[in-house]
Amino acid sequence: MKGFKTSPKNGFSLIEMSVALVALGALVSVALTVAPKLMKEGTDSGHPTAVPSKELLNMAEGGILAFIAVNNRLPCPDSSNRDGREDCGGGGVGDLPWRSLGFSAPLADISETPVRYGVYRDSGAKADLAAITNLFQPSIPRNTSSQNNLLDFCTALRNATLRPESGNIIHTRDEGGNVANQAFILASGHGFDADGDGANGSFDGLNVSGVSFERPGAKRSRTYDDVVRSVGLMDLSSRLSCSLMMTSVNSLAMLATADEFRVEQSKYSHSNAQWNAEMVSWDIADAALSTIATTADICVAGAQLVCDAPAAPCGTPGAIAMDVVGLGGAVLQQVLAFVNMAERIAAKVIADNYRDIAEGLLDDAKASAAISNARAIKADDNAHFGTETTP
Repeated sequence: MKGFKTSPKNGFSLIEMSVALVALGALVSVALTVAPKLMKEGTDSGHPTAVPSKELLNMAEGGILAFIAVNNRLPCPDSSNRDGREDCGGGGVGDLPWRSLGFSAPLADISETPVRYGVYRDSGAKADLAAITNLFQPSIPRNTSSQNNLLDFCTALRNATLRPESGNIIHTRDEGGNVANQAFILASGHGFDADGDGANGSFDGLNVSGVSFERPGAKRSRTYDDVVRSVGLMDLSSRLSCSLMMTSVNSLAMLATADEFRVEQSKYSHSNAQWNAEMVSWDIADAALSTIATTADICVAGAQLVCDAPAAPCGTPGAIAMDVVGLGGAVLQQVLAFVNMAERIAAKVIADNYRDIAEGLLDDAKASAAISNARAIKADDNAHFGTETTP
């Protein structure tokens, strides 16, 4: 008798639906914010934009978020020849790579000074936000993640948040000299070199060069009029719903692991049931031998009684009585042997039923584990703003 089979259920889990809805909201928000501002009219004119610094940085930030949605990482700065293309071998600070972000003209202030851009890069700590590497490894049975996607970027963000503040990586610095590392920083010179140092166009203060930037909202003065926009590590992680996405994929991996454990338990139970059925088969064989032996005893006792009967010359009354008792004992043993045989046969039927049930449960566990494992692998492979994970 086989155990009942459970039909696998397909569809979204509550966690998956939450991820998809949050991700969809994030994408719509990016589209509504960035699309009207992306400068796609005509061909590359090479002429800088002429918009206020705040609007300029809004456009730049929107372009960066759109870049993440496509590439699962932050863009590298244009740190070589100001051609608007990212240079991933040139460190973490430079001009905004406007061509790589899809703009048709440089994002620059009225003095034609390009927006300055810095990105958190620390490959030694597996926290290079401008280089996508395979960092996320969910605990899926018999599977090693080989996909590079948003989960890996979220892992790099998490690694960066666990690092101490460092003055060697892009950061903002306040009046007290306190350092705060950021995911990325944007700065506009606002079109006028307020400090009059003539260095790097219209930038003032810490924004002129290096990995230090003035904090956003720094007080303006006669020597400082720049506008800075920074996005923190935790802030960017929250915007991308990293925590929810990673929790969802990890939960699916944990379910796959739990189902794999169920398979191992079912294998153990099935093995025990099979062993019990085999042992009962041996008991039946032993009972059959006992039945044969008691049959032989009856034959011997019957022959002895015939030999000791009064009609025989060798018989005596005492011997005949003993022969009758022996024959009765042999018959009783035969009856007990048949009863024992019947008990063993009944035990064999029960043992076979348990074995069949255990086999059915094992098949169910394997089917469930195969589905949950496939869901976990697909969730890891396709994780990208909540991509559907049902196989």
